Amino acid sequence: MLNKLLSRQVSVFWPFIKISLEMSSNDDVDIASPNQILKWLLDGSFTCWVGMDENDKVGNFFITAPVRAVGSMSMDLVIYHFGECDSMSIEFHKKCFDVLMRYAKANGFGRIMTYTKEGDSLDLAKQLGGDLSTVFITWDV
Repeated sequence: MLNKLLSRQVSVFWPFIKISLEMSSNDDVDIASPNQILKWLLDGSFTCWVGMDENDKVGNFFITAPVRAVGSMSMDLVIYHFGECDSMSIEFHKKCFDVLMRYAKANGFGRIMTYTKEGDSLDLAKQLGGDLSTVFITWDV
């Protein structure tokens, strides 16, 4: 089951979150430091969601943030980071993602979106029903 953490609960899971952020940081992507992300989690700008199995074993977590869609009045829920703490089944991830989808719908978000360079993440997104037809293009300046 996926649980939305309150700001005061973040510190309990911070060791898992920090390691995952450090492992996924990529030199050619300008991402915030783990300390900056922690600040945003504590002030409510970002939200952390933790997926736990029936034995309370942490299986995954999401860090999300609301953003206004460019050129639109709608809000999107961006998955800023996805971390897998242990190899979990696709069924487990689907159940967790379903909770995130219900939350987004209940809170008026137009869509959930994310970005990645990792093939494994793309495979998981496809298995979760993500639309991979849009390409996000960047140019360094």
